Amino acid sequence: MRFAWLKNGREIGTGDKAKSKMFTETVSMLVIPEVSPDDVGNYTCRVANDFGKTSFTAALVLTGQCPLACMVGSYRNGMVEMSRSGNSQE
Repeated sequence: MRFAWLKNGREIGTGDKAKSKMFTETVSMLVIPEVSPDDVGNYTCRVANDFGKTSFTAALVLTGQCPLACMVGSYRNGMVEMSRSGNSQE
């Protein structure tokens, strides 16, 4: 069997964060360490052998709150007001 993994239609290569792992000649798994918003997308596994080919696509979606970090330095006493809106991909 020949496996290929794709993200958003582009084949995942050796330099990509996501790595494919072969457990047996018929079992492959995609591993994405420390998932981040950059990893969101459609992932496809394509497999072929002498009898045919097939593929399956799944969407990776992240939900939850993104951390908001801010460092403020001042020589005077003052007040800082922070807010955010939108989604994590902005």
